[in-house]
Amino acid sequence: MRATSLLFALSLLSANARAESVLERAARIDPTIHFSAGSSLTIAPLLQARWTVAETGGEERRTVEGFSIPRARLISTYKFFDGFLVRLRIGSSSSGAVSMQQAYADAKSGNFQLRVGQMPLVINTAEEPSAQGLSTADFSSYSNTFGGGTTQGLQAAYRGPFRVIATVGNGARSGSSELLSPLVADIATTLRFELPLGEQAPFEYLSMASFRKRQHISARFGVTGHYQVHGKSRSYPADVEFVSADAGVRGSGFSLLASTAYLRLTPTDLPTVQSAGFWLFGSWFPARKVEVFAQFDAIYPLGERAPFPPGFADGQPGTTLFRTVTCGSNFYLIPDAQMLKIQVDLQTMFDGQVSSIVPANTSLGVLHATGPQIAGRLQLLVAL
Repeated sequence: MRATSLLFALSLLSANARAESVLERAARIDPTIHFSAGSSLTIAPLLQARWTVAETGGEERRTVEGFSIPRARLISTYKFFDGFLVRLRIGSSSSGAVSMQQAYADAKSGNFQLRVGQMPLVINTAEEPSAQGLSTADFSSYSNTFGGGTTQGLQAAYRGPFRVIATVGNGARSGSSELLSPLVADIATTLRFELPLGEQAPFEYLSMASFRKRQHISARFGVTGHYQVHGKSRSYPADVEFVSADAGVRGSGFSLLASTAYLRLTPTDLPTVQSAGFWLFGSWFPARKVEVFAQFDAIYPLGERAPFPPGFADGQPGTTLFRTVTCGSNFYLIPDAQMLKIQVDLQTMFDGQVSSIVPANTSLGVLHATGPQIAGRLQLLVAL
């Protein structure tokens, strides 16, 4: 009997090892088609499936659960030659709408980079960090409120001992946005300074996951200013100002990131609206395939707490505080890569959604509520 049990255990271990080897071999599949003269085409799909359950408290207590596919993307990157490429990203959002999310040409030479088209506008580090990798904590009210989304315009960057990224476009979130309405402007300018310490990704933002690869500790500090001017023909005319500062420390198997931002809208014939936010995120890998994380974010109305114009946040007034705490874990079936992972998290929203700046979205677990609510999510992410 003992010999039979031992053989059974060895067979399970062998099967598990074979399964792991199959997944790791699959991770080495190159989705790039190479052509002559150094050109290539890379097609990278992404699919995110989510099961959500949310419950509100108070007099309107109710429970909602359901399955959704909040994101499906197809990213095509055509490299004409070393240092010049064109990227297209078609995808769906949590609302189910399909759109062209990114479409830009990218040229690099040494420490300099130039982009033209519809491209990411990074205003703070709480935003989605790269083309395929998603933030570990999937929902952050801070990153959606103070994020730049994508803009249409021109971006120039210097990425040497320090980094400077200058963008001229047609407004924050004018190309696409995860939740909030686009802020289309006649002209918008964004200037970001970064001070990297230690080894950094040369051009793209790192995924939030900091895998256990025995890398040295690195840090990055950044400040951003954004200003855009409205036109009289806009349906919700308002000058918009963003100011943000962020810091991050990463090492082998851990990361700690923080960001704070200030937002001011100056609408035509309406009171000035001011809001501030804070975001704190930390993660740790107790094992090669397992990540645990925690996140806190908050949005504070300032000044006279005037409501936002209807076109800013899908009609949300944003006159009250909104705070969330998220705790969860990721299991990476393919280690050291954002290719195949299972995520489970629990999020507590301490304040009422109705008068906040956060729109209701059942697939995210944010319900229409006047009091606190909680949401749990189970997600599967598949990406190349």
